[in-house]
Amino acid sequence: MNKQWSIYILVSTFSFVVPIFSMSSNLGGFEQKAFFQYWKVEKKQETVNWFRQNSFPIFLQYRLVNNLMISASRSMATMKGNNQTLRGLGDTKLKFDYQSPTGYLLASAGISLPVGKNILQGGEIELSNKLYHEIFEVDVARLGQGLNLEGSLIGSIMLQPILLSAGMNYRKTGSYHIIENTFSYDPGDQIQFLLGSQVDRHPIAYRNTLIYRDYGMDQIGGIKSFEQGSAWEWHSNLVINVLKTQISFFLDHRWRKPSPPVTEFNFQMDVPNRNARKLGFELQYPTTPTLTVSAGFSDYYISSDEFGLGRTSAQQISMSTRLQITDYTKFQLEGRFSSGQMESNALKLTGRTYLAVLQAAI
Repeated sequence: MNKQWSIYILVSTFSFVVPIFSMSSNLGGFEQKAFFQYWKVEKKQETVNWFRQNSFPIFLQYRLVNNLMISASRSMATMKGNNQTLRGLGDTKLKFDYQSPTGYLLASAGISLPVGKNILQGGEIELSNKLYHEIFEVDVARLGQGLNLEGSLIGSIMLQPILLSAGMNYRKTGSYHIIENTFSYDPGDQIQFLLGSQVDRHPIAYRNTLIYRDYGMDQIGGIKSFEQGSAWEWHSNLVINVLKTQISFFLDHRWRKPSPPVTEFNFQMDVPNRNARKLGFELQYPTTPTLTVSAGFSDYYISSDEFGLGRTSAQQISMSTRLQITDYTKFQLEGRFSSGQMESNALKLTGRTYLAVLQAAI
């Protein structure tokens, strides 16, 4: 861990493009993933719904000049369920990152190009609504959108033994159509502020991140229709190294006033963003100098909406192996197995995810 931790946390938390390498490495590279996810919803031991999503996200990063990087990402996904299919999910994103020579300041600017699928027909609407149920944690969690612009700035300072960071991010969202020849949908702009801290005293490292997020007014056909308001998030992570074993604990919280989802033509256009909590742990152990195995557990809870509906929870067990092929190349295989309840225990959820990741630095 070093002063660039705050740089990495900002970019990953603001979720525009998640880098595979810390900016401190100043390296180019790529990451290719393959996700295979399946979920089943049961009521009284009878399957009432199911879907699967296969996605192949790719991330590229290249150093233009010293301290200036360009990155691009694209998530290509297909979703199937109840005799319906969605293809071509996911937009393409481009981003520039400039890091000061001292490493204490990072400025970013990005654009999301509207090339993903967003025009829906018939039964595609019901299937697409599964994307917006957070409990499923699908890899590509939304349809294609309009032209989005984004900028962020973060700085950090070392006050021994604490590294402090602060930053902000603004996203200008563009409008797009969901159903052909109907009103356009324009989600509100978003602004975020972040405060972070880290204490790194081997064999223990402790991190905290506090985020305030505010959403602008959504518009349908140019008419103001819904305001999601604001939300607070707190992310905490504790890492303990015992001999060769690394033990990680995490706790994530989100607070906001309960609100119903935004709907038009029976389509859920954004996440309700109710209060939520996720906690868990992970164990990592290097069996050889090049092979690391890990196992983890998490518990995810989403509260009810303002009408007392929608309370959801899920527990997940994960297992993975990571192989260091060369000094600059890694390969990872992971399996995740989930079970839970939906609609205040009225529905039973079971899911599984298989993931393969190839990373390479240039």
